[in-house]
Amino acid sequence: MGNESHGGLLLTYPNMRKQEIIQALTPQAALVPLTEEALVALPTYLARLGVVPVFSFPFRIGRESRVRLDQKSGRLVRMERTMSSKVSADNDLYLVDGGDRLNISRSHLSIERTGQGFVIVDRQSACGCQINEDRIGGHDKGGEHALQDGDDLTIGMPASAYRFRFVVLESV
Repeated sequence: MGNESHGGLLLTYPNMRKQEIIQALTPQAALVPLTEEALVALPTYLARLGVVPVFSFPFRIGRESRVRLDQKSGRLVRMERTMSSKVSADNDLYLVDGGDRLNISRSHLSIERTGQGFVIVDRQSACGCQINEDRIGGHDKGGEHALQDGDDLTIGMPASAYRFRFVVLESV
């Protein structure tokens, strides 16, 4: 029982060591929602978990554009993306922006890992983001800023309710 091909993927599980399995299942960082709106904006499987695990970098975040208006409640309802989709995704995390004014661009920001740590890169979003009190990007101009363990990230305008805490789960 060596390596087997399954759906184009090379399965190496028989040869994986325990430490490799633990590493594959352990996120390197996480985003913790700080507001109810941030939690509700998450895909269902992450909302149940209550945290966004970050397994690899760059980790790209953008607005979920697959929504419909529920006639009864008048609220936006997510049309869940599936992992079986053959189309390559622009983002690793899609958030539903249900506000009257949009805060989240379709390709909003990425969290990247560098030799010195982590950095937020605004992907030329319209509203930018904020790390603690520092504004980054917006007006389609882009920008970047260092990101530390425990920093608060606001996606969109300063008053945006899409707020998360960045938590590093392993040493750099």
